[in-house]
Amino acid sequence: MPPAYFLDDQVAAQVRSQLQLLATLRDHGVRQVATRAAGLSPQALRAVDEMIKQVRQLEGLGDGADDENYGAAGHVDRHKQ
Repeated sequence: MPPAYFLDDQVAAQVRSQLQLLATLRDHGVRQVATRAAGLSPQALRAVDEMIKQVRQLEGLGDGADDENYGAAGHVDRHKQ
């Protein structure tokens, strides 16, 4: 970790965000979706993104990683609800 992690809140937030992304990418299902989406057109990626948002809402997960209940591994943290 960069030394600024301990002194700069913005750097600390960025490092935490990167660690959360790495933890999420360890999930096989997430990697599989990302791998299959590689090479799609921007329009197709927007369509896939919209479908994922709709499915997350159907499952009561909010619309994505900005949701405060969204955990690092892509699962809802039931303790925050």
